[in-house]
Amino acid sequence: VFCEDVDNPVWKNLSLRPHRWKGDKNIPIPCGNGIPSPPADSAVFPHHFPLRLTITISFSPFSGDSRTLTTKWRSPIMKFSCEKALLQAAISTTSRAVSPKSSIPALEGILLEAGSDLRLTGYNLETGIRTIVPADIREEGTLVLGARLFGEIVRKLPDDIVTFQSENYMVNIKCGMSEFNILGTDPEEFPELPTVEYQNSLILPQSRLKAMISQTLFAVSDNESRPIHTGSLFEVDSEGLTIVSVDGYRLALRHESIDKKEGAETFSFVVPGAALSEVEKICSDVDEPASVTQGARHVMFLSLIHI
Repeated sequence: VFCEDVDNPVWKNLSLRPHRWKGDKNIPIPCGNGIPSPPADSAVFPHHFPLRLTITISFSPFSGDSRTLTTKWRSPIMKFSCEKALLQAAISTTSRAVSPKSSIPALEGILLEAGSDLRLTGYNLETGIRTIVPADIREEGTLVLGARLFGEIVRKLPDDIVTFQSENYMVNIKCGMSEFNILGTDPEEFPELPTVEYQNSLILPQSRLKAMISQTLFAVSDNESRPIHTGSLFEVDSEGLTIVSVDGYRLALRHESIDKKEGAETFSFVVPGAALSEVEKICSDVDEPASVTQGARHVMFLSLIHI
């Protein structure tokens, strides 16, 4: 399977579009691009073009946003290897943002991008999670794999180095004496995560952020008739960070100091409770820093995952 350049004048010529070669009398007629005819009854494409491309945890507080699909061109061949424990942890974290059921099949999978590093992305059009994994990249590429199947396969692999190789969406996974072959899907169908336009940011320890969320999240409302109550208010000033949750009956408030603040002197924003629940589960009880970045319409949390 090849991706065709639909803007190419050749593609608009009906006589040169993909067709079925009948192989009558085995006459060696060129396929429109000077290549000898293939075996009988095989698909013919007139021009072949190679595919080309490009932890943060990004959350959108707005549901139902329209997303544009962008083309991710790169070679259809992807090869990398990494430790099983690291890959399994990344899949487990990223899968938290994968849609169990979606009208866009690609959203039920994980986007793998092998470039200077290995990136795994899950996105349900409301919450997106991207995880960076150290890996030995031999061939750069991008592919979407079903989150559930991919996670089950990696979980059952022995504790060794996992070798991953894909060509034309056929994926081969090896580890020790185990080997699996599964089918991936086109990464062009996977929506891009929204870009967070930097406005303000703050930094504080992961353990402190996790404790603040866990002690206020219980008061977040699940009543959609008042959407503002379905999230927690973050208020940042010179004295630190205050998180407030209210559901009309209960009010929870927690104030703590922060390590660093950039941007406006004071700023505030509301983060959906569902997104905060995932942040709480991902953050560890360590003193490693976690950053929170406020954009025009989105909020991004960035932290290190400890295995």
